[in-house]
Amino acid sequence: MTRQLVTGPGGHGVVNSLVKKLEHKQIHAYIHEVSALRGQKIPAELGDLLIRQAQTLN
Repeated sequence: MTRQLVTGPGGHGVVNSLVKKLEHKQIHAYIHEVSALRGQKIPAELGDLLIRQAQTLN
């Protein structure tokens, strides 16, 4: 879902970083990064959605 939803300037780097965290089962780090980028490189509503989805993986 992250690959499909995170777009825009700098989006490729953000996606790579987030996907790597998920691939290595670093859910807390993923949530932390999304929270930090929420409202900046990731729209707030999308950040909330990604965080909720990640929390179901814990």
